[in-house]
Amino acid sequence: MDIDNYKNNGIGLSKTCFKKLYSILESKENINILEFGSGFSTKFLIDYRLHSNKNIQIDSFDNDINYSYKNTNNYDFINVNVLPLVSCTEDKFNLLFNKEKKYNNSYFSIHKSLPPNHPKYWRQRNTFYNITDQLDNKLYDIVLIDGPNGNGRNIAYLHMLNKLNKNAYIVIDDYNGSDNEFDYNFIGYLKDLFTVKEIYTHTYKSKNGYDEWENGGNFTIYQLQ
Repeated sequence: MDIDNYKNNGIGLSKTCFKKLYSILESKENINILEFGSGFSTKFLIDYRLHSNKNIQIDSFDNDINYSYKNTNNYDFINVNVLPLVSCTEDKFNLLFNKEKKYNNSYFSIHKSLPPNHPKYWRQRNTFYNITDQLDNKLYDIVLIDGPNGNGRNIAYLHMLNKLNKNAYIVIDDYNGSDNEFDYNFIGYLKDLFTVKEIYTHTYKSKNGYDEWENGGNFTIYQLQ
């Protein structure tokens, strides 16, 4: 596979991250993949599945039909779920992670998104995909967390509870994300809910977004223990 086929302008995984993901895929046979944030990575996973002819199933989630992968070939091994965003208050967010440590649907309501030209559009708080029963009775070997933007990606962890197979891999893009002084703390929340070990971390300070493709971007990979 030619990794350069998935080149993007910094809104997707970097070349280095795709190479690491390829190595993980090569190490497994029957693979269930959970993806938060659909697009370039979804195309990569589908191409890998077709190239390798392995038994791979993919569940992909996004909130924007314009960015998400379009399954025009109607592949039966992938489910692309385009769902609205929901959000909760800061108090409810803290309650979920500091006390309850499980997802509570009643705490969330449909999110009224800021307009794309708003300076905080890419930094909206406590938002995630409106997942209900799409993950029932499923266990995953690889999880990719690349959406939505903002600290709400931590909510992915609540949906992942009791949904991971032994030694599952968790790939987090923009793992060191923040909103000025507000640290999203993606690694801290992960470690609060799962026993994991760090496999690989790449950090790069982008100059213009486009340079992240060649220079590795910011991502980390952890493995469930």
